[in-house]
Amino acid sequence: MFSISDFELERRYLHENVWPELQRHCASSGVDLEVLDVQLGNDLDSTYDPHAFEQQLREIENCYQESLGCFLVCLIGNKYKPCPLPRCIEATEFDPIYEKAQEAGFDVSLLTQWYSLNSNMVPPAYVIRSLECKSNRFSLRRPSDVQRSEFEEQTNEWIEEEEQVLKMIQYGARVAHQEGIINQNKDTRQRRYFMSGVYNQLDYALSLSTTAQQRIVCVIRQIEGKSL
Repeated sequence: MFSISDFELERRYLHENVWPELQRHCASSGVDLEVLDVQLGNDLDSTYDPHAFEQQLREIENCYQESLGCFLVCLIGNKYKPCPLPRCIEATEFDPIYEKAQEAGFDVSLLTQWYSLNSNMVPPAYVIRSLECKSNRFSLRRPSDVQRSEFEEQTNEWIEEEEQVLKMIQYGARVAHQEGIINQNKDTRQRRYFMSGVYNQLDYALSLSTTAQQRIVCVIRQIEGKSL
């Protein structure tokens, strides 16, 4: 688990050197070690795709359920971004967020393009639209017949739009919270609007049980002259 743009060399070294050696060592003791890289094969950090990010959380839980020992290795570096968009926002939170963003002059039409109300949920909530429902302009997983330049142009446009939506949500959530409208006694719910992808995943892993922290390995890389 890591920011895909921050650990390219480290990931390669792990796959080419560390994991094979560790698997051989485990095999000699009769233990089958399986390694799952949640970002493997991705051209873009899955944090930018809320549905793919949600799938990664489920994969973390599956690893927790199936592993007898360590179920998560987390690489933490100097980049805090990106922060994922919430997949689902209760209407009692979304409406004040929308209102505060609108009062500040944001283009709130983007919010309704990205989120739709599901009145059948209990409580009612705004759910992020799937990539296919939102627009046919984007494909975050590069098909073989698409040129790299075309894919990069497309994903840059997607990221720029998503960052605008995130900025609105964070602003609206911050102001609504400060004015006592949302999450006054729910720090965890309020914090999720501002947590990075890696923070979200680690927080989710720790929430799986009171002993989960004993089965997680965190590697912190600190580059001199830079802060986390």
